[in-house]
Amino acid sequence: RCALQAGLVAAVDHDRRPPLTTVVGALQPLARPEFAPADPDLAALLTSALGQAQRLRSLLGDLLLAASPEAHGENLLPRTLRELIAEAARAGTGESGVVPIEIPADLPPVTVDPTALRRVLDGVLRRACRQGLAVRAEVAAWGEDLVIAVSADGAGPLIPELSTRLATAVGGRLEESRNADGNAVVQLVLSGALRPAQGLSPT
Repeated sequence: RCALQAGLVAAVDHDRRPPLTTVVGALQPLARPEFAPADPDLAALLTSALGQAQRLRSLLGDLLLAASPEAHGENLLPRTLRELIAEAARAGTGESGVVPIEIPADLPPVTVDPTALRRVLDGVLRRACRQGLAVRAEVAAWGEDLVIAVSADGAGPLIPELSTRLATAVGGRLEESRNADGNAVVQLVLSGALRPAQGLSPT
């Protein structure tokens, strides 16, 4: 059954991605300020259409990854991990969004699938920012496990259902709790991510 689901999602992705890419390519120039329509309502409509098309293309990638959770690990240095989290934050908050990120300076290289990790964090951060919450990210080592905690000033649920499945693609799990102030805290626990990897060069 899993193989059938993976094949179906792969077929849908193969069939739908090219037209979506064409739509995104056509809308991107029109969304640029110098080419934007004079009518503000039309300009807003084009920007919204571009955002939805990009989100749908990203969703296809999420579904494909969830249906075939085969990790492709890379050895990431702390600065690369920070850039990856920041990229996911921009996808969730918009280009102007800034999410504070705390990473220990002595954190060893992290072995993880960067594409899967970005998609997991993208889903969590997008949900938090959609609720208009102040968001923070903190990275910590717990033995050989890596913990990425996303805290948000609010009580709403922050874990999209798809992100729970995507977490398995990075060999991890998502846990949600409340801190002493009643704010939501999501922890992505990556089992064995700090275990020294053989044959991988840090990036």
